[in-house]
Amino acid sequence: MTGLITDPGFDINRIEEYKLSIQVSLDGFSFSIINANQKKLLALASSPIELSSNRFLGRRFKEWVLSNEILQKKYRDVRIIFHSENFTFIPSEYYDSGNLETTGNLVLGNSEGSIFAENYLPNASGNLIFPVSLNLSEELEQLFPGTKPLHPIVLLDNELQKLTDLKKSSMAIYFSKKNFSLILLSNDSLKVINSYNYANSSDVIYYALAAVKKLNLVPEKTAIFMAGEIIPKGEIHGSLKKFFSRDVFLTPDIHYNSEIFKEPLHRFFVLF
Repeated sequence: MTGLITDPGFDINRIEEYKLSIQVSLDGFSFSIINANQKKLLALASSPIELSSNRFLGRRFKEWVLSNEILQKKYRDVRIIFHSENFTFIPSEYYDSGNLETTGNLVLGNSEGSIFAENYLPNASGNLIFPVSLNLSEELEQLFPGTKPLHPIVLLDNELQKLTDLKKSSMAIYFSKKNFSLILLSNDSLKVINSYNYANSSDVIYYALAAVKKLNLVPEKTAIFMAGEIIPKGEIHGSLKKFFSRDVFLTPDIHYNSEIFKEPLHRFFVLF
C-alpha cells in the first residue's frame, strides 16, 4: 500500500478530535488517523523509501510532511514512532536519567550526529535508550513540538502484557525489511530484549530459538506474536510456526472498514 486511504467518515473539520500517529524509519514513513472517541480508523498512508543511513532522514521526513497537507493540521494528539535498530535496555536501579548522553555513548558507542532518546518500560521497570539522528530530532521539534519518539519495543511490551498469561513464556517480534526487534517475557518479567539483522528465514529462526533456549525455555510452549513487515503464510511465518506453540499477528483493537483498508493491519500495528 502506498498513498493515502480514507474512510468516508473522515471529516477535515473535526481534525482536532482525531489522533495522529506517525512512524519514521529508514524503510519509509507512514501514518494513521484515528477517531479516539469511537476507536475507529479514519485514514492510513504509507510512503516507502530506501535510505542506507540516518544522514538525510530528517530532510526526507520534512519533505514528506510538507507534501502532505493533512499532516500539518492541529490534532488532538500526535505520536511519533521511530524504529531504531540500535538500542539498549537499562534496569531502573542502574539508570541515571541525568546522564542519558553519557550512558548512551558508553553502552551503544559514540553516535556522532545523533542524540539519545529514552522510553520507560513500566512493565519491565527500566529504560530503553536509542539514538535519534540530530537532523531528525530537530525536524520533529519544529514540525511537532513537544513530541517524544517512541520505540516499537514499548508498544510490543504493552501489548504482550494485555494478551498473554505472564506465567508462560511469550515472544513478540517487530519486523522491518532487514532487521527485527524481539522481546521475550516469562514468569511475569522481561527476559530478553534485542535487535537482529536478518537476510532470510533461517536467520530469524536461529535468533528466536537462541533467545528461548538460552533461558532453558521450551519453544513448543512459547507463544509468538508478530507485527510489521512479515507476510502471513510466507516463508518466515511458516518457519516460525514449526517451532512455537502459538503464532499470532498483532492487530489493533479498533474499528475499521475492511472494504476500504484492505492491507493487513499487523503491518501498521505500531500506529495504533
